[in-house]
Amino acid sequence: MGIEELSSALSEDAAKVEGEILAQARARAEQIQREADATANLLDEKERRIVESKKAGADELIKRAETIADRKRRTLAQNIYINLIRERCEVLYGDFMNSKEYAGFIGGIFNAADAELGGAVEIRADEKTAAILREAAPKDANFVTGGVKKGFVAVSKDGAAEIHCTFDSMFEKIWREVAPTFVKRIAEAINRGV
Repeated sequence: MGIEELSSALSEDAAKVEGEILAQARARAEQIQREADATANLLDEKERRIVESKKAGADELIKRAETIADRKRRTLAQNIYINLIRERCEVLYGDFMNSKEYAGFIGGIFNAADAELGGAVEIRADEKTAAILREAAPKDANFVTGGVKKGFVAVSKDGAAEIHCTFDSMFEKIWREVAPTFVKRIAEAINRGV
């Protein structure tokens, strides 16, 4: 074989090897492209789910914040109504204290408290109530005026027991009984925008 034939054979072999290498490179490039496309699609899907999740989380946070704000608004409105009710009741009780019926009412409650305590030795009361109770109390009772508003507190001989008969204590007792009804009505009024 001559140089030309050898050169031609080597060129053919080189072209054949180059063609195979190019075909393998092309196949490998296509495989890499498919894997890259699949990875990109997975990343795009993951990003889409993360964005949706964050949006859903943000929407949920907004919804929760709105719910909390609405609850706070309703609670504030309820507290305003309750305070108005309490203030009105206190005014009415003050009017009652200025009536002639108050003396009989407070005297009856004091007699029951005095009997329950076995004789009260200290009576803390506002001035008006103290003046009324001086008539009903035992002679050895010690009256302390001031510190108690709209009623009295009777203390037992040993100081271990107290009975409170003030506007605040009566309001709290009655409020526990009627609060569910009032709060329901207040909530309904708030829902109507009253």
